Amino acid sequence: MGVAVLVGAAGAGIVHTIPTAPITATAFVPDGAASAPLDIDNDGVPEFTIHAYHMMGVPWSALGTFIRSERPGAFLPWEELLDPLPAGAYIGPGDPEEYQFSGRAPFFEWVGIAGDGAWIFNAPPAFFGFRFVTGGVSHFGWARAQITGTSSPQAYAVTVFDYAYESEPGVAILAGAIPAPGAAVLLALASITASRRRRT
Repeated sequence: MGVAVLVGAAGAGIVHTIPTAPITATAFVPDGAASAPLDIDNDGVPEFTIHAYHMMGVPWSALGTFIRSERPGAFLPWEELLDPLPAGAYIGPGDPEEYQFSGRAPFFEWVGIAGDGAWIFNAPPAFFGFRFVTGGVSHFGWARAQITGTSSPQAYAVTVFDYAYESEPGVAILAGAIPAPGAAVLLALASITASRRRRT
């Protein structure tokens, strides 16, 4: 899927991408599934994919949203659950999250009578951190996401609104940090757009 992007900065520093439309995977009930790619460095090959699904079984059903690493060197938090981070959270070397897990990490999943995951459906967007390798070197980054559930039609979704990474190899980034000048204005505009979209 081709997604036009606005890159906030080039060269050394933070590279911030705002897709022309939010990147969303929506699964409809019953037995729906969907995925969408996250191409962090905009090279045409996704580092991660976001997923939503619903499975109707007897006697149990399952639903959930998760993210999966798709390339060697694409890493998520090591504990295999994706924690929602507040703005300003540290993502980088020495972080206890470590970003060494390469696989499938849930935002939230519900199987039978038990739920697992720290994200809450229809809560405001939050950040998650990641590490990926491009050009043979490792970079830290963040994405701003939200999981949602609707009743008419009944569906579950995960959406990524924007993402950024530090172009200097191995250098930490703070969740929500974007290039200056105008960084605060850009992030505020993105937040307002997401809020309006949720209300419509």
